[in-house]
Amino acid sequence: MVKRLLARAPSNIALLKYMGKARSDLNVPAHGSLSMTLQGLASYAEVTQSKGNEDRSVQDWPELLSSDERAACGLPLFSNPAKAQEKVLKHVALCREVLSGEAWAAVPTYGVEVRCVNGFPTGAGIASSASSLAAITLALAWSFAKDPDEFREAFSSQGSPLRAKLADLSRRGSGSSCRSFMGPWVEWNVSQEVSQLTSHDSPLRDLVDLVLVVDDQPKLVSSSDAHLRVTTSPLWNGRVQRAEDRLSQIRSALQQGSLESLAQLAWAEAWEMHSLFHTAQPPFSYWTGRTMELLQWFSHHQTDRRFPVLTLDAGPNIHLLARKADCLGWKERLQCAFPSLTFLSSESGAGAEVLRWTTA
Repeated sequence: MVKRLLARAPSNIALLKYMGKARSDLNVPAHGSLSMTLQGLASYAEVTQSKGNEDRSVQDWPELLSSDERAACGLPLFSNPAKAQEKVLKHVALCREVLSGEAWAAVPTYGVEVRCVNGFPTGAGIASSASSLAAITLALAWSFAKDPDEFREAFSSQGSPLRAKLADLSRRGSGSSCRSFMGPWVEWNVSQEVSQLTSHDSPLRDLVDLVLVVDDQPKLVSSSDAHLRVTTSPLWNGRVQRAEDRLSQIRSALQQGSLESLAQLAWAEAWEMHSLFHTAQPPFSYWTGRTMELLQWFSHHQTDRRFPVLTLDAGPNIHLLARKADCLGWKERLQCAFPSLTFLSSESGAGAEVLRWTTA
């Protein structure tokens, strides 16, 4: 039995959004989505044996990462808010229930302690919930494995049934977390309430995501609330079909390596999702004045033949995806126009992984 285990799971940025649910209780999306896995922006989850019989979600994490791992992260660490601890414990209970039926697992009767931190701002619309729940799900499953080495072998392949099973379990805690189990491009569809993930390769495998951090504070309207409220917008009528049509076009652009087409499709999709927010009843917005300044600035550069892929999640921050050389050029131009702007960056990656473990 694993005594102590540390897992890492990356965030992801969707070009075709997951927004609106067919079933809220199971995080079943109303339509498919497609994202790029952000290997450089990740969450870390540790599972250890608790001294008692009750599971605990704890926030103290001074020794969670080694000094080398902190240096590799390259960013400050951000803890999850206290209100997230209840969600973590609920997911631990779900993992216990589901994994108790797996032949490879020996779910312990003793309690476990779960610690989780993010290597980027928490709750600011950069998918920290997705990466956190993915890391926690993998850490719990691996720690419950009867044979950790056999588990590693079964999990290692991108298309392995075990990886897909854990991704499906993870999405019940946070829908888009299932996409953080694979990479570099991940499509998520649901058939009969079972997640179906497809990892796409593409000529566009060398893109970098430059995150323009407009506001790193937790957002006032949670993504869970947004999922419910978008269905009250008059623009929701026909949204599912429009999203599926755009998903097919994005898939084709990736296969063909057409960055220009991808940029046009992502731009349209981001505006449509945020228009759902702005026309919901009651309306709400994640944008700040700086968000609108940046969007207006980019709109004046759309004739640039190297115009990047731009999108926003449910938050104020803007994601700019471009080839590495072009990304550096855009960053320099943005720094001149907006000297106080903060940036994060990440290349694409392969998904969740375990960094280390020790056995009893």
